Amino acid sequence: MLVRDNIDGYTGLYGFHKYWGKKPSDVCRFLIHTLSRENDFVLDPFVGSGVLAIEAQAAGRQFLGIDINPVAVHISRLLVEPPPARALAELLTKGQRAIREKINRTYRLRENNGIATHYLWHGSTLRSVWTRKSGRSRIELEPTTHDYDVAAEFSHYQATRIRPIRLFDNSRINSKTSLTVSDLLTGRAQHNIDLILEWIESITDRDERNALRGCLTSAVGQMSKMVFAITGRGKTNGTCSTKIEVGSWVIGYWRPELHFEINVWNCFERRVKKLLRAIEACGSAINPRDGGLFSYGTNTHRAQIRLGDARAILPEIGQEIVDLIITDPPHGDRIPYLELSELWNAILSVDANFDGEIVVSNAKTRNKDAMTYQDGLEQVFTQCRRILKPGGYVVVLFNARDEASWIPVRRGLNGGGDDSLKYEGAFESHYSAGSVVQDNREGGLQYDYGLVFSKPGGSPKLRTARRNTLSSLPGWSSEWPF
Repeated sequence: MLVRDNIDGYTGLYGFHKYWGKKPSDVCRFLIHTLSRENDFVLDPFVGSGVLAIEAQAAGRQFLGIDINPVAVHISRLLVEPPPARALAELLTKGQRAIREKINRTYRLRENNGIATHYLWHGSTLRSVWTRKSGRSRIELEPTTHDYDVAAEFSHYQATRIRPIRLFDNSRINSKTSLTVSDLLTGRAQHNIDLILEWIESITDRDERNALRGCLTSAVGQMSKMVFAITGRGKTNGTCSTKIEVGSWVIGYWRPELHFEINVWNCFERRVKKLLRAIEACGSAINPRDGGLFSYGTNTHRAQIRLGDARAILPEIGQEIVDLIITDPPHGDRIPYLELSELWNAILSVDANFDGEIVVSNAKTRNKDAMTYQDGLEQVFTQCRRILKPGGYVVVLFNARDEASWIPVRRGLNGGGDDSLKYEGAFESHYSAGSVVQDNREGGLQYDYGLVFSKPGGSPKLRTARRNTLSSLPGWSSEWPF
């Protein structure tokens, strides 16, 4: 049974990367076990960070995930088939020997040959330098001429292994077409990221290289100029601390005046160790790589994640062969995924298909308005109707405040044609973690609806049992939410 007052957080593999809009793992798990059986074919045309892929594979289902965002596909593939823990630990040791000292030289302090962990900047003025002598306790030092000289040494450095970024004028996420990698990363950070990428490229095993690239994308936000310094902690309870704390890069391209520059190696090493702990915690639950090719409707490969536009890939799938479709599609203009992921994709040196993205973007030059969004999403759902087996289910995790955003969901799945699906009902699917995108936006939504549709046919007894299980969910309603 789905327990909605004790929601799983994004821990372990799910907490490895800061990719936005993650599906709640407990909801995915419940739906997979309720609406499909072992070896059934489960599909997600908007796979995102791969939560559903992991749950489907763990449940012994065949799975196909699709996403237009290269970094989403990269993360999903990594988390579905991560490298063995021992191999990743050995890689980290090799990296420590090969490049850690080279990187730490760029953070060398004048006194006692220590290494800086953080620099606190106010614009171009260095306010404080942090280091550690033992354990996790920090020492805050007054900046010296040496600290300025070392920073200046790399001030004009431009990365050679990060591709130029492509952004749009979008005030909602504080991006501009004129932004460059140097606007987001200091020259020192770019130099050290180049060292990491050069080392990664020297690794012969492709899966190991991809795992380390995934760790670097996960870490690069904390390496950037977008790490806020938190001041005045405790204001809400009547106290006000003078202590300055390290915030994090969360979303968008805001570069605060008061911000931290953090040691690049430390950021990278922490992400590798986080992935390593997650893999170790999974143990034998992770299916070994079999190297086989996924064949739709057969059992030759448990999971495949494909990069591309779902509108182009879904027509390749045969008629009525998918047992269950669960997806969390783009919700209008709630999250502009490709624009927000541009720095990650630049680290991977892959280009994003901005023209093919189904989204409503506040970047006017993209011409991604409500009508193009509705048309694109409806095309995907029309294909979902075609490939779904009789007796199969489609579950859409979705919410919106404007009626127009609901049109492609309702019309695409329940549009009145011969292959229309039956709307069974909806339940509230609460997020596993707070959403900065939504919580800080006027009228932000706090949960999605799990909209359940079924295709006529299949076993009447099984359909009744599944309907009874769904209807027992707290808050279940057969009425349309909007």
